[in-house]
Amino acid sequence: ESEMSELKAAYDEQLATFANENESLNQKLVNVTTTIDQIKSRHKKEISSLKLERHEIEKELIENSVSVSNTEFERSQQENEALSRHLVQYNEAMDKLRSRHEQEMKAHEASQTFLVQELKKLQSKYESTVGSFYRQKEILMKKLIEKERAISEIEVAQERKLKSNQEEKQRLEGQLQ
Repeated sequence: ESEMSELKAAYDEQLATFANENESLNQKLVNVTTTIDQIKSRHKKEISSLKLERHEIEKELIENSVSVSNTEFERSQQENEALSRHLVQYNEAMDKLRSRHEQEMKAHEASQTFLVQELKKLQSKYESTVGSFYRQKEILMKKLIEKERAISEIEVAQERKLKSNQEEKQRLEGQLQ
């Protein structure tokens, strides 16, 4: 019984450890997933902002190209060149933004993949440990059943011996009288 209670205590302790590790990894996974969602949301906002800025630039380019007088044409052409440079800067900023977003997403997805793998390892370790505990429990139960059977056999033998001794005593007492 002491072996059984030791096994149960070890099992309970291991189970608590697994539960804590599982909870910790699940929380990390939730945090990474939340971070990924926040990054995606931020990326959408940044891209929307840049697209709106591009739309405004293109709108000004179109408006400026409609000008007719020479001075206005020259001013319009200068503005168009400035807007074109601004559009190039916009495109460069958009490329950098996309690149940064891709790197952030890859990093967080790698972290998410790692946490999922850690959860799988923990699950496998848990299943292995639980299986081991159940095998040990079965062995102890078999030993317990064998001990109970042996005790039962000893008790039956003692009862027979006691009965035999009482019969012998009665027979001897009968002879003495």
